[in-house]
Amino acid sequence: ILAGFRFVVFDKEFYSNEFVKYGIYDKLGKDTVDSNSNDLLGYLSGKSELTTDFFNAREKVHLLDVKVLIKQALFTFNIIGIIILLLISYLIVKKRFNELGNVAFSSGITTLLLLILFIGAIVYNFDKLFLGFHLISFNNDLWVLNPETDNLIVMFPEAFFYDISMKIVVITGIFSSVLMISGLIVRHYSVKTIKY
Repeated sequence: ILAGFRFVVFDKEFYSNEFVKYGIYDKLGKDTVDSNSNDLLGYLSGKSELTTDFFNAREKVHLLDVKVLIKQALFTFNIIGIIILLLISYLIVKKRFNELGNVAFSSGITTLLLLILFIGAIVYNFDKLFLGFHLISFNNDLWVLNPETDNLIVMFPEAFFYDISMKIVVITGIFSSVLMISGLIVRHYSVKTIKY
């Protein structure tokens, strides 16, 4: 899931497609949107500071909270990735291929089942899920923005976050399916090797 998030969060092409889809370029102007979204992505990725006046003081404080949240998510992704690679290396060195296959298969299918539940929650009531995410993730109400005064919510309406959630689901689903199939293959050949 974090891998899916990692692939989407800084995907400029995805952002551009969303700006077209929801008429953001028409509302704010293509040059303005592209310039400020590039500045924003640079800021959120830690590559630059946010110096634009396009976002007001309240939005900038919220964006700092978002930046911290993204940094924590990517840090967690990196730590989990390292742990997984170490465990895979250990199982390979010890030639415990059947166990490796079992773990890969069960991890893939468990994630797919969780995704089904998540998709159900998104489709059934995304508004409630979106609200719950903000209440859990932030300890202030700076995320409550006004489209009349705050450019951030104009650039990124709630529908954008619905789409980004679904894209993460699709990417995670692909990763999970590959993991599950890989687990079956490794398990099959490890059993075959043991027989001979």
